[in-house]
Amino acid sequence: RPLFDRVLGKGETVPDFLLEGETPKAPCVRRVWRESWFPVAGADGRPSGVGAIVQEITEQRRAEERLRFQLDLTKSITDTATTAIFMMDAESRCTFMNPAAERMTGFAFQEVAGGVLHDFIHHHRPDGRAYPVPECPIDRALPEGGEVRDHEDLFFRKGGEPFPV
Repeated sequence: RPLFDRVLGKGETVPDFLLEGETPKAPCVRRVWRESWFPVAGADGRPSGVGAIVQEITEQRRAEERLRFQLDLTKSITDTATTAIFMMDAESRCTFMNPAAERMTGFAFQEVAGGVLHDFIHHHRPDGRAYPVPECPIDRALPEGGEVRDHEDLFFRKGGEPFPV
């Protein structure tokens, strides 16, 4: 009743709010609805009724909960892994580093996020010569179909110190 009075009495719109409960036909099944109420004007222009948009979002809510669980699980795994995990997009920009990668390289993810990862940690060959991006096996993996190579290489920490990987 207070929401109805707010809309009808004051002419306010009550934007999206959620209702959760059981339906009479299925009393043991919890459902979630999104509602939005708005005033309906009469011939004199003043609010004379209430309109509502109601959408059941039970399945959407369940899917969001499943996704949230999977994201939390993935974050837990990557955060506690002792192996460095890096992710790059199609343009070789860093999109993710786990804490082990941060410890290994000395770079915080925020420092390299969106930058070309190669320029930060893989810019030289073991013999000291520059390592051009087009020749980098890490950067070539995506255009070559994601082929994973098992080889030893050299990365560089934030301070310039090389380390084997």
